[in-house]
Amino acid sequence: MYTRQETSLPVSVPSKISQKSTFLC
Repeated sequence: MYTRQETSLPVSVPSKISQKSTFLC
């Protein structure tokens, strides 16, 4: 799901989003 966003955004941005996503979950 986040593959497209990762390709579009740099590696640093999606990694932070994924961490926040886990915390939200």
